[in-house]
Amino acid sequence: MRLIVVLSIAGACFGQGKQNVVQTGIVDAHGANWIPPHATFASPPSSAATGSVYIFTDASAVGTCSGGGSALAVCRWSGSAWQALGGGGGGTAGGSTGQMQVNSSGSFAGQAFGFDGGGSRVSQRGTECANGTVSLSGGIWTYPGGTVAAAAAASQEITIITGLTGDMRYTRTLLAESTQFASSSVTATKVSLGRAGSSTDDELLPQTSFMVSSGNAWFAEDRPQTPILGASNTYSLVLAIRTTGGNVSALTAGAAYYEVCGYALHF
Repeated sequence: MRLIVVLSIAGACFGQGKQNVVQTGIVDAHGANWIPPHATFASPPSSAATGSVYIFTDASAVGTCSGGGSALAVCRWSGSAWQALGGGGGGTAGGSTGQMQVNSSGSFAGQAFGFDGGGSRVSQRGTECANGTVSLSGGIWTYPGGTVAAAAAASQEITIITGLTGDMRYTRTLLAESTQFASSSVTATKVSLGRAGSSTDDELLPQTSFMVSSGNAWFAEDRPQTPILGASNTYSLVLAIRTTGGNVSALTAGAAYYEVCGYALHF
């Protein structure tokens, strides 16, 4: 008889469909697998209770509680809207297309345009800088990206930045003699920055005389013009070295520190 009663209770519990279960105290489920409810924004739960949490599989972006994509988002029904829970890793950009994002009272906001008075297309880009040192030791130049032997010629180009296009706009360049250039035969050394090629390798910073000082005490700085236009026009930037009284390979010491700053104007 007792067995019949137990089976009857079990049948009543497990034979039913969906039902609300209110639990109190501590529920220890560390040994179990919990599969939370899934839904889509295209077909959301029709009668979700306030506080219900669902994993949506068609979010527009990770952690964003709106449809239109294939990302995942964990969202809670507030009673009137689905709200994202923390930790999703996503966010909604502020402002309009082309604006940089700034912190506005803890939220994303678009930085106001300054050149939008008229019909021009306006975009904002953050300035970035590349820097490094090209140094000579034992007849070998060491530069960011590799090494190369000093040339047995009166000039040598060392590539420092590759993959640039005519969309680059430069705001500042700098060259400094971080280690004084020295030689028993070379009487003058000049260093410049520009695009590869003997007629363009001083476009961003003209030839500057080194063999003067050390420790960045001797330097040159410029705000260069854009060397070439067009996204399809690709090029590399080089540090060019020219010597008088002997070849570059006759130098026994020397190091040049460089900085190149600018931004890419993409639409």
